[in-house]
Amino acid sequence: MKKQVGIWMNTDKAVLVSLMNGKEEKIQTIESDVETRSHNPREMKPGSRTGSILMDVDKKMTQRKTHQLHDYFEKVIHSIASDTGEIFIFGPANTKKAF
Repeated sequence: MKKQVGIWMNTDKAVLVSLMNGKEEKIQTIESDVETRSHNPREMKPGSRTGSILMDVDKKMTQRKTHQLHDYFEKVIHSIASDTGEIFIFGPANTKKAF
């Protein structure tokens, strides 16, 4: 028996379709907790000053997004059965490449 999993993913969600011998077996959706942030027009500089320490807001947001993507990828990996023979990953964003 040949088990295949197709994963359509972007930063919002992943849809997993499991096939056994070419016939649909199960569809599962995994929601992502990855935050997307738009620019706040009140932020004039890329950093903010707290006392004498300059904190880089963009760096904090990048680190947070990296951790959130890692957790999201872990959820997807744990939802794939261990007896899967082939995995096909596709989708519109670059998330599939990072996965």
